[in-house]
Amino acid sequence: MNKKRFIISTLVGFALLFVLDFVIHGVLLMPTYEQTADVWRSKEGYESLMLFSTVIHLAIAATLCFIYTRHHEGKGIKEGIRFGLMTGCLIGLIHFSSYA
Repeated sequence: MNKKRFIISTLVGFALLFVLDFVIHGVLLMPTYEQTADVWRSKEGYESLMLFSTVIHLAIAATLCFIYTRHHEGKGIKEGIRFGLMTGCLIGLIHFSSYA
């Protein structure tokens, strides 16, 4: 495993997760969150967990990059799509299980 590429990939993945999380939750879903404010934590509650959220985003990025690099076969875009679909299914199932 190329450690330099792993670190760069982790940092890029972290930045992407962080930006997408902000766009989805901080911009697109914010009107919905404001309409149902009594269901969510206060703004201060979220801000107190910001460090925890940042560490979790970094851990997710590092874990996904590690899994990908350990199972990289050099098959190009098809391999990336397969990894993305499998990862999406896993994350979807994890979130679906929290519904129960």
